[in-house]
Amino acid sequence: MVETVMIGRTISHYKILDKIGAGGMGEVYLAEDTRLGRKVALKFLPAELTREENAKRRFVHEARAASTLDHPNICQIHDIGETPEGRLFICMSHCEGKPLKDLTADGPLPMDRAVDIAIKTANGLEAAHEAGVVHRDVKSANIMVSDGDVKIIDFGLAKLAGASRITRPGVTPGTVAYKSPEQTRSEDVDSRADIWSLGAVMYEMVTGELPFRGDYEQAIVYSILNRKHEPVTNVRHEIPSALVWIIDKCLEKDPRNRYQSAGELVTELRRLARDMGWSDESDKWLTWRRVLRIAVKTAAAAAVFVAVWGVIQVGPICDGSRLPRQQHLAVLPFVNVSGDPASDAFCDGLVETLTSKLTQLEQYQGSLWVVPASEVRDRDISSASEARDAFGVNLAVTGSIQRWGQGYRVTMNLVDTESQRQVKSALIDDPMKVASTLQDETVVKLAAMLNVELQPGTGDVIAAGGTPIAAAYELYLQGRGYLLRHDQVENIDRAIGLFNSAIVRDESYALAYAGLGESYWRKWEYTKEPQLVDLARSYCNRAIEINDLLAPVHVTLGIINRGTGRYREAIDEFEKARRIDPSSYEAHLELAIAYQKLDWVEQAEEIYLEAIALRPGYWSGYTNLGYFYYRNGRLDDAITMMRKVAELAPGDVGYNVRARNNLIAFYFMKGDDDRAEDMFQKSIAIKPNEDAYSNMATVHIFRGRYAEAIPMLESAIELGRNVMEIWGNLGDAYRYTPGNGDKAVEAYRRAIELAYDDLSVNPNDPCLRSRLATYCAKAGDLEMAMKQLEMARDQGPTDADVLFHCIIVYEIADRRDDALRAVSEIVERDESAIEKIDSDPELSELRKDARYPQLVQR
Repeated sequence: MVETVMIGRTISHYKILDKIGAGGMGEVYLAEDTRLGRKVALKFLPAELTREENAKRRFVHEARAASTLDHPNICQIHDIGETPEGRLFICMSHCEGKPLKDLTADGPLPMDRAVDIAIKTANGLEAAHEAGVVHRDVKSANIMVSDGDVKIIDFGLAKLAGASRITRPGVTPGTVAYKSPEQTRSEDVDSRADIWSLGAVMYEMVTGELPFRGDYEQAIVYSILNRKHEPVTNVRHEIPSALVWIIDKCLEKDPRNRYQSAGELVTELRRLARDMGWSDESDKWLTWRRVLRIAVKTAAAAAVFVAVWGVIQVGPICDGSRLPRQQHLAVLPFVNVSGDPASDAFCDGLVETLTSKLTQLEQYQGSLWVVPASEVRDRDISSASEARDAFGVNLAVTGSIQRWGQGYRVTMNLVDTESQRQVKSALIDDPMKVASTLQDETVVKLAAMLNVELQPGTGDVIAAGGTPIAAAYELYLQGRGYLLRHDQVENIDRAIGLFNSAIVRDESYALAYAGLGESYWRKWEYTKEPQLVDLARSYCNRAIEINDLLAPVHVTLGIINRGTGRYREAIDEFEKARRIDPSSYEAHLELAIAYQKLDWVEQAEEIYLEAIALRPGYWSGYTNLGYFYYRNGRLDDAITMMRKVAELAPGDVGYNVRARNNLIAFYFMKGDDDRAEDMFQKSIAIKPNEDAYSNMATVHIFRGRYAEAIPMLESAIELGRNVMEIWGNLGDAYRYTPGNGDKAVEAYRRAIELAYDDLSVNPNDPCLRSRLATYCAKAGDLEMAMKQLEMARDQGPTDADVLFHCIIVYEIADRRDDALRAVSEIVERDESAIEKIDSDPELSELRKDARYPQLVQR
């Protein structure tokens, strides 16, 4: 009866020709746009959905948002209107073809076609999500397929992220079998709900069935919320393992465990589409030759591929089954057989990039972790036994590089660090005449030596950001070699020159841009010149524009953002790195530090613990967690962590020194001066260092031994760079030693200058700003001190360091009541602060106030 009334009718300038569909969200008619002379589709919404004026307004608002979507995989909305009877409709493009639902009705689709449809659908969703529009009704009935064309329909009913629903109260849109768990609970949803629904569609395409089935709606809802979907391979056995993994990840019940964007899903599906052409799915292992084909697929044509291949020989010394199950590996510096300085840098660069690429393979092999190249170099480790003592590794890679014509000959040896026996070896000759795959070959060959199982997509990780131009590659490796020795500014400058030269030869060399970004950041750490930060950020962004799959570049950009006070942006970058490489130890640590900067204490501790779980035998995680506990007033826990560091790294100079320097401060705060002094003596016995002198000088200052602190602080300044805290402490030592008032003011002014330099880069550091306030107050500038203190309180209202500096500044400014309120706050948060307050000479009069003991006792 309805069709008889509508067909042939003209509404506005649309002449209705035929009915082409109906569903819970309304009826769809084929119509002619009489103004533009084209076929369109009109969808009339059920009257009950938009009967109220508020509902109409929401509908118009959301339809307008959807009408802005212009993408080849989205059915575009042209207009919205209303019949004389008050019935709302959407005018959209008329999509030829059939609903995907009709195609899957007769059974599963061919695998390649299913992946192609999934890629195009995810592409459309990515565009919509970037525009802030969530579909909320992704299902096979809403995906139109015609030849090679795919379009998502019904975006007119999409819900803007965060906006209220247009549907009736308690009703969530979408066929129930495609709903995400959060939709079935009628919760607010985001773009990850669409990713779940697309996962259900992919399941349907490759199996012909839905992942959650039942005789009635509530049974399906119960399964979605409480049960794991039936494995895809139970329904169709020949499905590639990579596709199974993708579908399973889409259908994770917790949105945090799914793909976090449709763009990520597109990337994985495209990898799969490429890999399916050459991988043998019956074989769980990819041979190293297959992986090398991936590694060079974007670097050279087939003719070049043949030209650049050198000679690769493998010599197993003993059976690979003897390799330890948990592989803790250090790549040691390679020997430069040629002896020329340029080859030295090339040699170091190859080791650094080899280490970095192996680290990225940890995500595919949970039993593997690799010591960073910087740690190996900082501790001057050159033998397998030294690596075992320093890092606790059970395997080490040694090797050599020799000039071979225009190219290089690389020898690699895998050594068991306990027995000192060579397990396997490899020889690689690369002429480097047209293009070079040396880095990729060494990574894949070493992975084979380790019996590391290389998964689909591994080749993309190995080749990511590379170059087909041999000269650019050689310059890049030399640059990495110099940057590895960034303790000297001239080496950083050499690295910058080499990376720029590499880019001249290949303007799309992502890794070279990333090297520039890191170089300029390292240079800023020494010079504090603000313009270097902008250069560092811009070059990292350029690298990511070229290739967004470089997890270390996201980490570097995150460090730059965090170092300049952009903490939320930093978190975004670290999370991107973790999504690309879930086993990235560095990304975990840096993310935890960023959370800590925002005072998100629980999240920070959780991520620190996750980092330790990735490498339980590696002390870096314990060090960072110890700092975290200290900053949050958990002094006993902090001491436990630092003692753990000393236990794990008995032969490691750097970490032993740092751990003992931290323990100087921690034991002092506990009131155990004897242990603090013992840690100081052990630290300088290993290596005289500015931090040990500075920390012990601080102990002397708080114990009233100011004259003893002065030579220690002067030694610290002579040994180290200009450090704000050391100059500030020197000012305190002079301040409380008779006859040194002028020297004290001079030292405070130097500390203030350094504080302003740091704030020009990171204006959002409350601890830094509160220290600046204290130095200003002690130098006699109370007006500036109060201004900086107020800003510090706004930035870190609960930070223990900020509160402590509040007490000092208020006391100097003769604002005793404010100082005592700050005492009350800090004692409630951190009981160990009492020791600092009781020891600080600046607070001697405050401690005589009758109210102070009452606050401490409470």
